[in-house]
Amino acid sequence: HLQKGIALYQSGDTLEAQKSLNLAQLQKQSGTAQKFLGMILYDLGDYAGSAAAFGKAGSISSDRVSLYKYGMALYNTGMNAEALEILLRAYELSPGDDGSIGEKILFHTANLLLLDGQTEEAVRMYTEIPDGSVYAPESIYNSAEAFIREGQLDTAADLLKDYVTLRPDDNEALLNLSSVLIRTGKYVAAADILSGLIEKDYGVRAFYNYGVANHLLGKY
Repeated sequence: HLQKGIALYQSGDTLEAQKSLNLAQLQKQSGTAQKFLGMILYDLGDYAGSAAAFGKAGSISSDRVSLYKYGMALYNTGMNAEALEILLRAYELSPGDDGSIGEKILFHTANLLLLDGQTEEAVRMYTEIPDGSVYAPESIYNSAEAFIREGQLDTAADLLKDYVTLRPDDNEALLNLSSVLIRTGKYVAAADILSGLIEKDYGVRAFYNYGVANHLLGKY
C-alpha cells in the first residue's frame, strides 16, 4: 500500500494515492506514509491535515520540498512562529539556491521574517532572489516595506521606483510611493504620480495625497 501510494502520487493521481497511503498508515504507522499524506493534503488545500501528517512523519529532516510544504501548511493555519522555524530548516539545506523550490523557500521565509519583525534578515533573503524570478517584484516591494518600517525612506522610495518600473499598473504601489515621496520632501514628484492616479479616478486617498502635496508646494 505504501509503495502503491507513492507511485500514484508521483504519477499525479493524488486522490487514489491518498487512499493507498491511508491504508498503509492504518496497518503500520509509517513515517513515509505520513510524509506523502502531508504532501497530498497540502496540494489538496487541507492545510490542517497536512500539518498534522507532517508532524507525524519522521523522514523529512533532509527533504526541503516536504519541509517547505510543512512550513506553508503551518502558515496557512495561522502558526507563523512554527512555520518560520520549519522554513528556516528548509533554507539551511540549500541557502542561495536559485531553483524553483529554492526561490519559494527564500521568498516565504523572508515574508515570515518580516512579519516577525526581523527586517534586516528578511531584506537579506529578498536580495538573494534572482532578478528574473517570479518572486523578484514582490521581493522588491516587501523590501521597501521593511525600509519604511526602519525609517529609511530614501531607500524605500528607490525600491518602490524599481518596483513600479516592473509593474507600472500597480496603482496601490504608486500611491504608496507618493506617500514616501511626500515624507521625504519630494512634493513635485509625488504630485506627478498622484495626478496620474486622479486621472484614473483611483480613489479618495489619491485625492487626499494630491491635496497634501499641493499644500506643501504652496498651491493653496
